[in-house]
Amino acid sequence: MCEAIAPNLFRVGDDALASPLVDMIAESDRELAELAIDSCPVAALRLA
Repeated sequence: MCEAIAPNLFRVGDDALASPLVDMIAESDRELAELAIDSCPVAALRLA
């Protein structure tokens, strides 16, 4: 789900684990990142 919402920020691998594609989320992408994180069906993502 996160990859579908924010493909420039997250990638879901063959192992079904989400990985960030960036070290720092740009302020311009923060709202999109929050939406992707909130949409994660297993609550596996968070902003630090």
